[in-house]
Amino acid sequence: MLVHITRAWEPSPPRWIHRRRPLVIDRHAIFANFEGNAAARVSLWSTSTWRAGSYVTAWVFFGAPQPTRGDVERAQAVLDTTLFPMWHVNR
Repeated sequence: MLVHITRAWEPSPPRWIHRRRPLVIDRHAIFANFEGNAAARVSLWSTSTWRAGSYVTAWVFFGAPQPTRGDVERAQAVLDTTLFPMWHVNR
């Protein structure tokens, strides 16, 4: 399993970007048919949301086309413990 979280400061974000979506892995949203994964050996869950003044994108790659319940629970535990302290931009 690989969890990758990108956090970006958005100086003038569009209104829709401020929607806060939960960082909760939906097993039905895990898929193996994505670019570069022709053999479908891994699967992916991803989402984007707004946290603490920044735009956050999370990708979770699983080492199998259909991850086990334990794999999903471990990945969720990583997401649940990720901290997003407030960014302060000095202008």
